[in-house]
Amino acid sequence: MSQEKTSIYARLKTRPTVPIDLRAFRPDKIAGLKSDNIKNIKILEGGKKIVLEDLFDIESPTTLPSNPEDIEIIISGDGTNKIRYLGYKMNGGKIVVEGDTGHLAGYKMIKGSIIVRGSTGNWLGAKMKGGSIEVFGDAGNFIGAKLPGEELGKGMKNGTIIIHGSVGSYIGLGMSGGTIIVEKNAGNMVGGYMTGGLIIVQESSGDFIGARMSGGRIIVGGSVRGILPSFYIDSIVSEVRARGRVFKKPFALFIGDVLTAGRGTLAISLEENKTILQPLLKLVEEVKIP
Repeated sequence: MSQEKTSIYARLKTRPTVPIDLRAFRPDKIAGLKSDNIKNIKILEGGKKIVLEDLFDIESPTTLPSNPEDIEIIISGDGTNKIRYLGYKMNGGKIVVEGDTGHLAGYKMIKGSIIVRGSTGNWLGAKMKGGSIEVFGDAGNFIGAKLPGEELGKGMKNGTIIIHGSVGSYIGLGMSGGTIIVEKNAGNMVGGYMTGGLIIVQESSGDFIGARMSGGRIIVGGSVRGILPSFYIDSIVSEVRARGRVFKKPFALFIGDVLTAGRGTLAISLEENKTILQPLLKLVEEVKIP
């Protein structure tokens, strides 16, 4: 039986007008500290160095557990969307944001969990190595991605990201492992340059799905704007299953991207993409769109 976590509450005193760099306030950084030490953690307000209690009302036990897995940080208040680097390199424990948060949440995260009750910005879970992130609203661009100019495979390596809303473009860019689940819509270039891992988009997606992917799996349960000619159709299946999610309808399975000699798989729903898929189905014997 898991031990109940010790909770630390941090509530914004006033709405911030500039970004807040909160990378130093995470469970594995504050494990074993006393209450006064927590209040004096150094953070950045814009380019200005301040301490945590300058911006937040802190409610904490006198001394925290030494194991970060036993610690839960709960952040609230008007203006949580100004927070940056939430859970940066986080290595255990739990962070909950009762609202929105800004860019780079879960960047280089190793272990633990982050829950955002609202929406989040760009680079969510970028270069993530493990743990879990759950966002109940929408998220921005470059989810689980590598940084611009980095080599392939430098994106998300492990862990799970679940977004209950919609996301922007370039999700999973250069990812090599782990799972990204989007329960609504995604923008362009889902899974671009990915070398491994799984991306599920339950509703629609934009252009250039899987561009230059060499491995991994992408599932789109709704409509797509198009399929790159460098993917070839392999088969039709009656349903698709992944990570406990079941799509009980026909899907067209593609292999690609052949421009990279890729062996990634792309599953596209037949029902929502009849116009795009009809010419391609002639390449698969005895197939009819329902």
